[in-house]
Amino acid sequence: MESVGLPYSQVAAFDFSPMAARRSPAHIRRQDPEHHFLVLVREGAVRLEQKRGVACLGPGGMALFSTSHPLTCDFLDKGGPLRLTLLRLPRAVLPLPDGRADRMLAEPLPDSSGSGTLLGPYPPDRFLLLSAVAQRVRR
Repeated sequence: MESVGLPYSQVAAFDFSPMAARRSPAHIRRQDPEHHFLVLVREGAVRLEQKRGVACLGPGGMALFSTSHPLTCDFLDKGGPLRLTLLRLPRAVLPLPDGRADRMLAEPLPDSSGSGTLLGPYPPDRFLLLSAVAQRVRR
């Protein structure tokens, strides 16, 4: 994992093997940092389930998830590596009205969805640029 710190947020690039991750109500009760994460799949496949949303993402796919709700995340074995970039955004700095981000959880964000609104000062091209920077830091 490599990461780049930004004001109020962080971008991190991960490479790893297939696995599953869960965040239960008990995990949330123990500690909830109240963050949202925008995930960009660079290689491989990921299935996110949170609230009523389910996102099945391949390379180039993006979705939002939150630390404040139970989460099921499967990093699928497609015969190759899994590579992701995560942008951590504290809930308090998201430029969205109350409840809007929660309605977007685990929903695929197509390139034309206006995800720039979600990112506020971090438009998609900058997110991709930060992803590339995080990749180069690792080398």
